[in-house]
Amino acid sequence: MSAAVLFGAFSGVSYAESSKSCDESWDDNGVNCVIRHWDDHVGGVLASKGSFTSYGEVVAASDHHADGMGVYIRAEDSYTGRYVEKWVTGGKGDSWEKNASFPDGRFIDLKVCQTNNGNLVNCLFAEARA
Repeated sequence: MSAAVLFGAFSGVSYAESSKSCDESWDDNGVNCVIRHWDDHVGGVLASKGSFTSYGEVVAASDHHADGMGVYIRAEDSYTGRYVEKWVTGGKGDSWEKNASFPDGRFIDLKVCQTNNGNLVNCLFAEARA
């Protein structure tokens, strides 16, 4: 299972191209997902990224580009509603990672957005599996 989707910039909100991809993991039917945002105004450099990795149930977010925007991530167990979330807004190179300890086999609803002065913009969603 593999998917990639590209979305254009949202008029008047920000200036990012966005993509998401999910792949089956070698970890007992797990599904890993990565969502990325690029800064189109600076030659398409990676601005931010959020991901879920089934092995270890790792939720991660990183803000790669000092452009005044950050990244928000939320990973939620679709069965129990338990979630972890984080705002990463420090700029170039700031990152965060957490072992969410979701039970194996659970579907995980992943939401990754850019942040702009406390507002969520350019949100993408994916379904991963622990």
